[in-house]
Amino acid sequence: MTCPPAPPTFRLLDAYVGWDEHDVRRLTPPGGPGGIRLAPAGGAPGSLQRHELLPWLPDRRLARGCGRCAWYLASARRGLLRREPCHGGFEPLWPPDCDPGQPRAPLAVAARGHLIAAAAGERVLLWRREGESLAAVIPAPAGVPAGGAAHVLGLTACRELLVAWHGSADLHRYDLAGRPCGRIGSGISGQVEALAGGRDRTVWVLTRRTGAGAGELLLWRGHHDGGRFTPATAAELAAAVERTALTAASEGGFCLTEPGPDGDPAASCFDWDGAPLAAGDVAAPAPPPGPRAGRAARSASRIPPTGSRCRRARRTSSSTGPRDSTSTSACG
Repeated sequence: MTCPPAPPTFRLLDAYVGWDEHDVRRLTPPGGPGGIRLAPAGGAPGSLQRHELLPWLPDRRLARGCGRCAWYLASARRGLLRREPCHGGFEPLWPPDCDPGQPRAPLAVAARGHLIAAAAGERVLLWRREGESLAAVIPAPAGVPAGGAAHVLGLTACRELLVAWHGSADLHRYDLAGRPCGRIGSGISGQVEALAGGRDRTVWVLTRRTGAGAGELLLWRGHHDGGRFTPATAAELAAAVERTALTAASEGGFCLTEPGPDGDPAASCFDWDGAPLAAGDVAAPAPPPGPRAGRAARSASRIPPTGSRCRRARRTSSSTGPRDSTSTSACG
């Protein structure tokens, strides 16, 4: 490209020009058969966009809880937060007189049923009963570099915790007592951005490419029982993983789109410390779920809550069996 004040001129090079790669920014990968081209804004045509996957693969700092509007937020400044009821704000998970003082500055959170896991530095903490009982403290495994933190967490229907430690795309498995259950060698590279368990014991992992083509998002599908992961599409993800109310996220915060008092979808936005934001302070929300989902949500919104979330959980578990197994099936 020539420099101003002359008119700028772009020249495309084919794949056989004898230049050595030094640095690649805002260009298509140099090894492509079409040569080097300017990368389109927002990524290459057909590439995955993070906002398109948010409803099924939330940011690692967010996790949907047990309840129609319950969410957990890992805030580096305020600790572990919970949101309930619908259209309410985020408050500390524990009241001041019950706060265990951990985790401090959590990096990631996962939830399923009445189980919660949070990553804090070189360890992961797992609670039962929505934070009432600490079940396990999991240290970084051998082989993880010193200072390596748990980067992404996931709780699966198989009653296991999956942890992607920083610097590896393999998934470490733990039971609900924190005991190691092996490792899923994914066979993929890059930095894990999000993970989720899906139908038929599938595991879905979103990675961000490092090195050449850095920043490109890749979606993978694997199995809880092991084996190499294979590339997947957003449509396959949507068919296997339940959609959440998360519709937008940016460096400034995130938005949850839920039925409002009149039944119509309404966005509630927050920063990453749980403080309310105007919708315009976050990236534009994706379209809400279709009419069928909207009708189901409107029907559910007329059911009044009764008692605290813990008392509701105890009534459910006392009639059907152990709390964790019951709540997992009841909450999805």
